[in-house]
Amino acid sequence: MNRTRRYLIFFVFILAIFCSVLGKSRTFPIERIERMILDWHYSNKHIPDAADDIILVLAGEQSFSELGAWPWPRQTHARLLGLLGLSKIVMLDIIMPEKTTPSQDLLLARL
Repeated sequence: MNRTRRYLIFFVFILAIFCSVLGKSRTFPIERIERMILDWHYSNKHIPDAADDIILVLAGEQSFSELGAWPWPRQTHARLLGLLGLSKIVMLDIIMPEKTTPSQDLLLARL
């Protein structure tokens, strides 16, 4: 194996380790950059025209600064859903992987 190929394999190996460690550490600056990229992506996405009786409620950087870092506790989701009033249908596109108590789940389920 020639020297150039060994250096290339070594570089790819080091790059893979670096990316793996970076992905698992999820430090605050990385999470903030990821959120900013996702916010930019979704804010530049075309949202089809909806009827007057459809409202989209989206969370962005302002929401995170006012309500705290993600993931929000179920009590916060319940409080926000309570603000929707007499809505007939509410659709959530959220994954809630964190552990909770049955009482917290019940609070969200009652809405």
